Amino acid sequence: MKRTATIILFSFALVFANAVFAQPGKPTLVIPLNNSVKVSTSSDLAWSSASAVDSFGIQIATDTSFINTVVDTVKGNTSVFTPVAGTLQNFVVYYWRVRGKDVNGFGAWSDRFMFRTIDRVSPAPILRTPKNNSKTSPRLPDFVWSEVVRASRYQMQLSTSSSYSTTKLDTILGVGNTEFNYAKDTLSPDSSYFWRVRSENENGWGDWSSSASFEVSFLPPSIPKLLSPGNNSVNQPLNQRLDWTTSTQSTKYRLYISTSPNLTNSSIFYRDSSLLRSFYDLPVENLILDSSTTYYWTVAAGNDDDFYSRNSDTFKFTTINLLPPNRPFNTSPQTASVQHSRQPTFVWNDTSKFLPDSFYLHVSSFFVFTDTMLLVQTVNKNYTVPASTPLGSDSVFYWRVAGKNDAGFSPWSYFWNLTTDIKSPVKNAFKANVYPNPAIANTTVNFELNKSQNVRISIVDITGREVLNVYNGALEANNHSFTANISELKQGNYYIAIAGEAAMQTIPFIKQ
Repeated sequence: MKRTATIILFSFALVFANAVFAQPGKPTLVIPLNNSVKVSTSSDLAWSSASAVDSFGIQIATDTSFINTVVDTVKGNTSVFTPVAGTLQNFVVYYWRVRGKDVNGFGAWSDRFMFRTIDRVSPAPILRTPKNNSKTSPRLPDFVWSEVVRASRYQMQLSTSSSYSTTKLDTILGVGNTEFNYAKDTLSPDSSYFWRVRSENENGWGDWSSSASFEVSFLPPSIPKLLSPGNNSVNQPLNQRLDWTTSTQSTKYRLYISTSPNLTNSSIFYRDSSLLRSFYDLPVENLILDSSTTYYWTVAAGNDDDFYSRNSDTFKFTTINLLPPNRPFNTSPQTASVQHSRQPTFVWNDTSKFLPDSFYLHVSSFFVFTDTMLLVQTVNKNYTVPASTPLGSDSVFYWRVAGKNDAGFSPWSYFWNLTTDIKSPVKNAFKANVYPNPAIANTTVNFELNKSQNVRISIVDITGREVLNVYNGALEANNHSFTANISELKQGNYYIAIAGEAAMQTIPFIKQ
């Protein structure tokens, strides 16, 4: 009997001890709700508790682990906490929790809630253009202002009065719009106008910007229209022509080419604001486009005062999945060669990765190819001048070759020259010499000319390619001396070729 009573008393003592020393249960957070936004920095934090407690511990932090606390305090048994003014900042995410305390100590923390405080009143934007007191704004101005962080929209006003008692324009623009293109030709020259902008965020409308005044004086150039390549074109060559319509009142054009439809600054890889013609030929050499790539382009028209129209529509095109051929190289007749038939056979070669479908041979009487004695297209790597249309006799001709495939043209080969059908040519007739030889920076060609004639002096490499034109023109019968600057030539073996109307001479020399 005694043993049973002892067990009962011991069990009762355990239950009583647990009741006395039990800690408070977890409070339940009520206000603000979890994930609330637009919470005032002075808003009350409220919770409920099923336990009778003496006080509550409250923590507010900027991190989920409550390491960076802005509030860590213990308050009485009230279930409401009001942050001291200045404790919480605008537009900051906070985390908070509560636990109860009684004579047995602190209980468990509540669940963690998150809230974001309300934003500051939206600051006033900064006006960019037209600038204040501007006297030369276009009659269709572009209004541009600075972006305001976290602004949800903007309001812009345009008026003839600095008090904005009446407005010619009062418009609301969505987030991200920091520019307004005025499209109504209702602004009068030599009249003053005023404009201002304000922004709105979740806390409401902010203050107006400072007011800027301007006068309009001219109509900007009209907006060009893009022609080719047409919008959404595919399989476009890498060295094609970009073409657009001419614009009234314009003297130049600005071209943008981008890899992004938005034409952001980081995506624009080509821009030119001084194009004088309403087209642009993409370079044959040093290609700026890649194959199998989509590009976007737009054009604006400008005048001599550097005012540009708004950009044209943006066109898109995709390049072909191959590249133009490499530059061909001439094989024969060797440059500066003489006594050729008036029906020579021109031979060249090509080692392109993307081979040409055809070649263009260009023969001219000028080394700058300002005229065309012969221009033919052939699928072969050679061409013989037909007997029906021979080249002129006793003449110097210059020739070059370009390859073509579906991606475009190659660069022209380096031009070579030949002299046709010289009657009784005299070789080494110039009595020429070169000094110094070998040479480092300059070498001088001395020769005697027994009659007045046209003479070409050039330096060719061991492949026969002309690398430097020293002189080309008429000379009197006399002793002549020409100095060639060879400092830019690579070290190696070269020839100085002197070609006249009925004679030629080549002299080997070494560039050190």
